[in-house]
Amino acid sequence: MILAADDFVVYQLDGYTPKPISTNDVSRDIQSAVIAGKRDLIEAYVYMYDKNPFWVLNCHEEWTWEYNLSTGEWNERKSYNRDNWRGMKSVRVFDRWIVGDEYSGQLYQTSGTYFLEGIDPLIWHVESGVMHGFPRGMVIPRTSFNFTMGVGTFPLVEDPLVEISWSLDGGHSYGDPVIRRLGGPGQTKSHPYVLMSGLSKGQGVRWRLRVSDAVHVGLAGGAVEVEPRGFSG
Repeated sequence: MILAADDFVVYQLDGYTPKPISTNDVSRDIQSAVIAGKRDLIEAYVYMYDKNPFWVLNCHEEWTWEYNLSTGEWNERKSYNRDNWRGMKSVRVFDRWIVGDEYSGQLYQTSGTYFLEGIDPLIWHVESGVMHGFPRGMVIPRTSFNFTMGVGTFPLVEDPLVEISWSLDGGHSYGDPVIRRLGGPGQTKSHPYVLMSGLSKGQGVRWRLRVSDAVHVGLAGGAVEVEPRGFSG
């Protein structure tokens, strides 16, 4: 059993003992919603995706957080052009998980092979942590990303793309994104990379990756080549 308590912390019962599982970001969002008088807009429900059980906490029109019980990790979820996930309530019927659409009233089945929400794009979005060179800046000649390649499908998405942007000031601001290919069907010999990303400031560098094409996205990590820069005495 998992519950969001009055102290703005999400707990999971271990026997009779409640153990906190929420991150600071999750607890801050719960607290902000309650202070704004939106307690009644928060609901929790569950569903399965493949072999991963998810516990969902959704504040309508505001935000959605999902907790993966298999990995113990949280992720945010947003529908296209919305701040929260449009999913509302769930039920298991005939070995399928069915989730309602808050805005259209339609019912949808969770699927590991359908990479859209109804007919809308399902945006995959990830941001890295901060890579520090404090107090020195870092020159970044090359950054490579270990994506699963060759995920294009014929004839639906023959040339899927990833949008890559980065921040040289620790995430305060991001530059214009560049576009790199994820490979058409069977095209697995390359990987996305960016050359000469600039000189980071003392706050460090962060990366932001986004994919809107209806394909499988697999990211195993990245490698950043850096050259420290500083003052000589």
